[in-house]
Amino acid sequence: MFAGCSLPAPQAIEPAALVRAVELRADDSSALREAFASALSTPLPFELPPLQALTDPADPRHLRAHVLVHAPAVREARHMWLAAAEADVWAAAVAPLELGAEFEDPPDSKREWEFALTFELLGLFGAGRAGAERAIATAEQRRALASLWEAAWSALHEAERARVRTLTSRERIAALRGLVEAADLDRRRIEILAEQGYARPDQVAWAAGVRAEIEDRLVHERIELAHREAEFASAVGWTIGHAREWIANRGLVQRAIEAPQSLASDPADMRALLDAHPALLGERLEFALAEARVQAAAREYLPALRVGPRLKDTGADPFGGGLLSFELGWPPAVRARIRVLEHEREGARERLEDRLLSMHNQLVASAERLRLERDEALPRARTVDAGAAAMWTTARERFANATDVLEEWSFALEHRVDPLLELIDVREHVELAALDCSEQLGSTDVAGQWLALTGREQGE
Repeated sequence: MFAGCSLPAPQAIEPAALVRAVELRADDSSALREAFASALSTPLPFELPPLQALTDPADPRHLRAHVLVHAPAVREARHMWLAAAEADVWAAAVAPLELGAEFEDPPDSKREWEFALTFELLGLFGAGRAGAERAIATAEQRRALASLWEAAWSALHEAERARVRTLTSRERIAALRGLVEAADLDRRRIEILAEQGYARPDQVAWAAGVRAEIEDRLVHERIELAHREAEFASAVGWTIGHAREWIANRGLVQRAIEAPQSLASDPADMRALLDAHPALLGERLEFALAEARVQAAAREYLPALRVGPRLKDTGADPFGGGLLSFELGWPPAVRARIRVLEHEREGARERLEDRLLSMHNQLVASAERLRLERDEALPRARTVDAGAAAMWTTARERFANATDVLEEWSFALEHRVDPLLELIDVREHVELAALDCSEQLGSTDVAGQWLALTGREQGE
């Protein structure tokens, strides 16, 4: 019984080791392998990539592996589940013992003493109050597992959104640099036209101003890129240096999760949503936990039957015996506690109902947004961009062969910027809308994985 009573080894934060652990997250190190082993022990409703994907940036599962191992929300939820799982094991293994001792030392006789060791009889069979506490511990462990699934599902999509935003910023910067470079190719001709009197000073100033405005937007885009790179790195659990290197070399093709460009299921199907989304599984298990607490309180109506050996010494030879005790809950107090817990259970049911309604509405809206962005906004943005590109190309061609079209050149360059960036932004909007739909739909593996793990339907 006392074999597990050794004290845990004391630990302290070592700054150098802490910094080193962060720096080595992307390298094949013992710390990375330990983190992966911890993640591997976690049941998830989707495939966990192998260790090779974690250590090889060229592996297409590299990003997904690091999100599931290093994303802050996933790490925190994993430890919460591990703690709840340990508590569940402990609750199932322990039969609470009570040790009582009594001493008397009267002045006219010998010292008397008595020892008694008791345990709850019904608890040995999973019944009684101890059985109710075990049921609560199991419900808390399952609720923590659902929270882990929700954190992992959300983290995969958040990392993917951050990847898309970072790539969009890089694309916007590349587009603006391309316009500046094209304008610089014509700068010498502008100077010659000004020197020979073919271009007025105000025309030259307008051309210079348009170019300067593009460069100013380029600076702001580079600032925005730095913020988006930091968000991407934090979402995955990387340093920003590794995130920049990875996004530059492989970020265009490697994904944390593949988002559908159209929905395979009807977004109005609430029943499918209820079974597929980890967040709704969590709400259903929150109700199951509240129900377990109600049932635990109801068992306080039953007597707690305690039995055990008893040893007593009254001054002669010690003698043994047995002890039987009953503990009864006061009915008005028990009923009051049950009513409190019943209100909490009803609150849990209503939160599930409200969450289902809210997520259903969000999914329908996201599906409509995806359709509008993909089928209407994107084709129009392409049309506007093609017209602005043609105007800019024509203006440059005319400028190369004529002396009186500098204003046309400046006008075309000025009106080339917004359509070009708008097309890039609309493509980003389509990707983000698809990711929103993917996250809100949930995973079709959730119900099957939960049944395989617990042998029970969701919420039981």
